[in-house]
Amino acid sequence: MSVKISELPILASLADNDVIAGVDTSANVTSKIEMATLKNYIDTNTQYTAGTNIDITNNVVSAPNVYNKTETDGLIENLKDEKDEQIEELQSEVDSLSMIYNAFPTESGEGESLTLDDTAEVKFKKFDLKGNTSQDGTPTPSSPIPVNVVSGDNTIDICGKNVLPVSSLTSQTKNGITFTNHNDGSYTFNGTASAYTTFLIFQDLSFSGNYTYVLKDTATSGFTMYIQKNTGAGITDTTAYKTINNDVGRLLIGIQANTTLNNLTITPYVYKGNYDSSTTYEPYIGSSYPISLGTIELCKIGDYQDYFYKDSGKWYLYKIIYKKIFNETDTIEVLGTSTIRTLIAYNTGVTLESYAGGSVVPNILCTHLISASQAKSWVPGDISRRNQNPESLFYILEAGLTTTTGLQWLVNNNVVTYTPMAEPIVTEITYQPLIDQLNELEKAMSKEGQTNISQVSNDKPFILDVTAIKSLQNVLDRIELLES
Repeated sequence: MSVKISELPILASLADNDVIAGVDTSANVTSKIEMATLKNYIDTNTQYTAGTNIDITNNVVSAPNVYNKTETDGLIENLKDEKDEQIEELQSEVDSLSMIYNAFPTESGEGESLTLDDTAEVKFKKFDLKGNTSQDGTPTPSSPIPVNVVSGDNTIDICGKNVLPVSSLTSQTKNGITFTNHNDGSYTFNGTASAYTTFLIFQDLSFSGNYTYVLKDTATSGFTMYIQKNTGAGITDTTAYKTINNDVGRLLIGIQANTTLNNLTITPYVYKGNYDSSTTYEPYIGSSYPISLGTIELCKIGDYQDYFYKDSGKWYLYKIIYKKIFNETDTIEVLGTSTIRTLIAYNTGVTLESYAGGSVVPNILCTHLISASQAKSWVPGDISRRNQNPESLFYILEAGLTTTTGLQWLVNNNVVTYTPMAEPIVTEITYQPLIDQLNELEKAMSKEGQTNISQVSNDKPFILDVTAIKSLQNVLDRIELLES
């Protein structure tokens, strides 16, 4: 008889003192069995009587890695204990590292653009994108002024001290001068100019605040850098540095006719603040992070602000500002009028923030004013005093508004209002392109020495709330100082 050992319930049978092929193993089989020996015994002892106690003790010896049920359960329990201990040790290490990480000094800032000094090249501790809102000018019925909010496409640029990016101007030859872009922030000019020649190095530059522009090694006759403002007025830079501001538009190279340049290499750069002779050139080190919002708007009114946040691997939109566009579908009711205002009601579908104690609240934005003479736009009424439902109460600062004239005017002009809600609406972001972009931004790192953050947006830039770890070298220097 030939028996395949793999078909025998060896472990379970031995553990439960059953018989194997009529062989009673209850008293004779040790806890570990060498499979090959048992198979050989069964193959060579084909004659047996059911229930006969055949002594196979001498044919069974201990072998590794073969255990009965009791021993297997014990091993599994031991492995669980070991795994739990390893997890505990790992968690302890994580907690220790987290404590150390949180103990590092930080540099923080909030605004549309930021400069963080003395930073380390590590992942940002916090990089929050928040709403922003503005309205320029005084809105009137005949001339609406849009309310600007964070919307559309936005690009966040994160770089080191040098905020002048690498030029996109391609290498070329013009009027005998060969221009070479090394794609690292340095540019070489070679040849003799047959006529006055210009090279547009940068177009549409914009710096928010006071910056210093430096053109290194410019003492070359016939070679100048032009800082041309958006107004069209040009300034010829014949010095090694110049302070610039928001009205800078583009940077050009001007080369006089008959000027010979022998592989002249320049490294222009821009840094924030006034000129400092001790400042040395640093190449541009930066990355751009596009953020496409799709249909999402992030707004801010007073202390109320929309923002993104991440929780358990998912991104969410915290929305506290309600946007209302009046149109034909609205049912609007005039509740009453006075010599200075008209009280109207409409169903917003959400509960607006109430303002008890006053009839005029200035932090409501609207694209129109009903009267050009009024200094404020739409405001919720004194909800508690008038005992009205905060879901549907607004004032119009215009006396004697009637259903036939005033309300039709609202509809015809698509009046837009922004106002805070009593409770935020939190929704998970499902727009995959935005999710991918937010995940990439989450990996962004600050720069060694100084970190500059700026934005280019379709409408309003985000309000950035950023925290970076200070330079690790600075931390080590402080530790060494304390130890000494």
